[in-house]
Amino acid sequence: MHYQGLSNLRRLSSRYLQIFVGLSLLVLFATDRSVFIKAAEPPSCLTVSASGPVWQNSPFVSSQNGTFTAEMDATPLGNAIDAGIGLSNGSQNTFSALACIGRFNTSGTIDARNGGTYAAATWIPYSSNTTYHFRFVVNVSSHTYSLYVTPSGGVEQTVGVNYAFRTEQAAVSSLNNWSLWGDIGSMQGCGFGAPCYTAPAGGNWINNSFASQSSIFTTEWDATPSAANIDGVMGLSNGAQSDFTGFACLTRFNVSGTIDARDGGIYHSAASISYSANTTYHFRLVVNVTAHTYSIYVTPAGGSEQLVGSNYAFRTEQSGVSSLNNLGLIVDSATGAARLCNFAIGAGNVLFQETFTGSDGLITNEYAHWNSDGINSPDWDMTSGSLFRQTNTAGTGVPDSCAPDKFSSSCTNSNVFRLNTKRTFSGNIKVSLALKNNSEIHDSNCNSNDTCWHGVHSWLRYQSQFDLYYVSINRADNLVVIKRKVPCGPDNQGTYFTLGQATHAWTVGTWQHLSMTIQTNGNGTVTLKVYDDDTNTLITQGVDSGGTNPNWTSGCTAPGRYATAQYPPITAAGSVGVRGDFDNFNFDNFTVTPF
Repeated sequence: MHYQGLSNLRRLSSRYLQIFVGLSLLVLFATDRSVFIKAAEPPSCLTVSASGPVWQNSPFVSSQNGTFTAEMDATPLGNAIDAGIGLSNGSQNTFSALACIGRFNTSGTIDARNGGTYAAATWIPYSSNTTYHFRFVVNVSSHTYSLYVTPSGGVEQTVGVNYAFRTEQAAVSSLNNWSLWGDIGSMQGCGFGAPCYTAPAGGNWINNSFASQSSIFTTEWDATPSAANIDGVMGLSNGAQSDFTGFACLTRFNVSGTIDARDGGIYHSAASISYSANTTYHFRLVVNVTAHTYSIYVTPAGGSEQLVGSNYAFRTEQSGVSSLNNLGLIVDSATGAARLCNFAIGAGNVLFQETFTGSDGLITNEYAHWNSDGINSPDWDMTSGSLFRQTNTAGTGVPDSCAPDKFSSSCTNSNVFRLNTKRTFSGNIKVSLALKNNSEIHDSNCNSNDTCWHGVHSWLRYQSQFDLYYVSINRADNLVVIKRKVPCGPDNQGTYFTLGQATHAWTVGTWQHLSMTIQTNGNGTVTLKVYDDDTNTLITQGVDSGGTNPNWTSGCTAPGRYATAQYPPITAAGSVGVRGDFDNFNFDNFTVTPF
């Protein structure tokens, strides 16, 4: 009942009258923002069940072909189930395609696959709704792995040592994917990390090489301190190092209980960001090797991205380094440990990129936003509509106005298509995408019909459904329009202000390549520009200097409303995304880069 009522609410366009049911509306507003502020690359949690989906997949941040460790938390949602975790090459939905397997079996114990059979070195019973930490130590070259499990509040136990990959995968050359299944009962998996490195208290530097970088690049990882007030340090260097002075970029969990970074000769931070034991933090570093500077951002689990430091200088001793190719991790205190997972280097200067490569089918939909058993995406959250993979592109499916089930098997609700990235982006960015409109929505009478806004749009610095920047890129009237929406007003509790517009014709069935930039200026204003990348021309631009909302009242109840009618430009981090209104379209190569 909860899902159906909310779906009906979301299905209506802001251009139409809506009747809001009080309780459902409160739930909608209370939950709308939180889903857009997760920054970690892997999904936070996936659930599999015999009632569907039986299989769920999540890719590693990078393919592994040597020795590596992969870790995650799994919770059986019942006893005597048949559910588990596999490591594979590519997304899978058959057991034979899994190389390494850990399982909650129907006998009530945990075992693992060893070649052609399941086995266990230790009898490890499991209990419903208890979380177990799985640690796979994998050697792809020798096609063997060891599996260790730690019950919540317990000690690590050995499931199997040097077990052989499943027989059908005895020759696999790389692993790059988590595959979860539940064909009897249900299981939830969370905290996916691969590869992972753990530094114990008082140990030496743990070094791991990566492809050499000599210009601007972005690197990201997830780090988890095991205790508060430790000295857990993560660094980038040229070559493996055994001393702090050998690292150019250094960020840490410090002994005062906060996160800071090295700026030339000192550690400090732009804001006080405290950390807690056993909480995962997503780090993002934008590094300029030529300028010998870097910026550091961190996102607590379930929180929004925060700035640790901007344009910090490389450590003084590394002010002349010409390239970086090594990641280091150390806990230099007498207590505690730190785990670092999902280290990845952005392709060039890429913050986020989705090419939608894979098998056709549902990626996610609005059902997953409102229900825990839905099909979740690690990258996307959808509050209305359905997102499909169609021939290695993303698409709306056939738009309609009825609520989808978990598989969008008979309805899509994509007439009102609302899609956002789960992570947020700070600073000045550029969003690029390829777009193909499949519907002939051109309408010379759209002003009379009030349908000129039908088409495809993109969001920038999305704070909530009430506070955002909105760029129309394919409309029924051939206009490209830049708008700002602020809380309080007649359009879904908000008011739109047009910042810029221009005519830009498009053709049904033809791929276009477009990009949008957003930047905060020195005087606090925000400039947005839209480009046609096929002709390398500027289409239109606009500047938000803030202003007065004539629809603001003291009785306005829109979440995030400003204290007065005056509203400022949006300079905070926000998500980005794609919106569609009564339109069938495909898009691809959705990319976010610093600008």
